[in-house]
Amino acid sequence: MYVNKRLVFSVLIVLMGAFSAFAQQERNDGFGQNRVQHRSFDWYYYSSDKFYIYYYEGVNDYAKLALDYLNKEYNRITDAVGYAPFNKTIIFLYNSYTDLQQSNIGVEGDQFTIAGQTNFVKLQLEVAYPGSAQKFKEEITYKLTKILLDDMMFGGSLAERFQSAYLLSLANWFIEGAARYVTYGWSVEMDDYIRDFLARKNLKKLARLDNNDAGFIGQSVWNYIAVKYGSGNISNILNLTRYTRKEENSIASTLGLRFQTFVYEWQNYYLLAGQNMDGYLAPNRENMIAAKKNPDYKFSQVRVNSAGKKLAYAVNYEGTYKVIVVDIESGK
Repeated sequence: MYVNKRLVFSVLIVLMGAFSAFAQQERNDGFGQNRVQHRSFDWYYYSSDKFYIYYYEGVNDYAKLALDYLNKEYNRITDAVGYAPFNKTIIFLYNSYTDLQQSNIGVEGDQFTIAGQTNFVKLQLEVAYPGSAQKFKEEITYKLTKILLDDMMFGGSLAERFQSAYLLSLANWFIEGAARYVTYGWSVEMDDYIRDFLARKNLKKLARLDNNDAGFIGQSVWNYIAVKYGSGNISNILNLTRYTRKEENSIASTLGLRFQTFVYEWQNYYLLAGQNMDGYLAPNRENMIAAKKNPDYKFSQVRVNSAGKKLAYAVNYEGTYKVIVVDIESGK
């Protein structure tokens, strides 16, 4: 039996719109019922060309920090993904995760209520201060990148969003990995993680990844693309995906090779790098810094300073931590 997909899609849109209108008439608080509120928030805001930063009493300093940081980072983030929205992004800041859980602003997802007026907004995110300025900046960057990619892929209007959701199904590693790469870049720790992961698992299909693995592996894929083919191809692939509706086709078309070949080369890039030990020399025994045999000693967090002359490491002995700094040449 022939089914007119456009007709079915139109009917779904009408039905969902009717259900949404009915639900809004039944709800009288404007915030939803999914979070238990123990306090109310009096919101203030800062405004710039690209952002509205909403905050309440006690979060003023974080709001200033966020606005200053985002104004500096905005061009880097939008250049990396190859997309800048027309509308301002709305950011709600909280002093803690506890406060965030007591606010119902984000419960409706794409809706927020200010001064009794409910608006449809996709460029909206909530951030709780995690305890350090660096983690705060990373959290904002990550969530902003995710929401820009969402807006980029699914369009700006309600109709575009439903249509794109109907036509576009992206693997978890694709968007999650891109957001992680833009936020965190790459590191030695991530290099070790991906080599260990690929050595332990026979990964044949990226699309089967989920949870944290999807984000970490996706981050390694985007890092490989940036190193091997140039960082400019990240935005090229993301933008092409808006039209091809398939991330594998976008990568293949942009890089000029079959996607299966790309996956094979990506895996070998990390696996073979771990096997190339020609440039490493084993240390002489007389240069050994420590040789403790006591299994109660736990060593970790080994670091060498930028000059290559001092080494630091953490020691855990019977629950007591201390940091040891050693001169590499003298061993003292």
